[in-house]
Amino acid sequence: MRIESIKLSKFKQFKDFKIEFSKDNNQDNDFHVIVAKMGVGKSNLLESINWCLYGKEIFGKITKPTDPDVLNNNCLNDDGEHIVRVNLNLSDGKESYLILRESKFKVNDKKAISLNESHLSFSKEMGIILKDIDAKKEIENLLPEDLRDQFFFKGERLDNYFDENKE
Repeated sequence: MRIESIKLSKFKQFKDFKIEFSKDNNQDNDFHVIVAKMGVGKSNLLESINWCLYGKEIFGKITKPTDPDVLNNNCLNDDGEHIVRVNLNLSDGKESYLILRESKFKVNDKKAISLNESHLSFSKEMGIILKDIDAKKEIENLLPEDLRDQFFFKGERLDNYFDENKE
């Protein structure tokens, strides 16, 4: 499974952000490493993928899709309703998939509360669209949550691995 692109709206420090992962058609393998200074959002980009797929973070404290901590802090200055949205475009080489998770929050006097409205949708290139529970089941079949630790990890994990396996 390959991530084609990620689009974030109001997710943590990302107000509106999109990244596409290009692929050289002449190569069978495909590996992307994101390198940047500390504090610019590498971990939160990874967390956005996990939040989109599973409704929670892998390394952080968010345990449900309606946790107000996913809302961009700049939204706290703007009373009213805000929607956090993550679009994830995936491909397995044969078929493309779009996974979308969004949660709605209300801001009043610099405080965000969940409106307990969270939606998940899963669609295939062929036009099949699944919502909420059915989308969650399809995602679990395609990308089981139990396997995510094998594919999504921060650089610190690599440092620990290499420290433990020095010859």
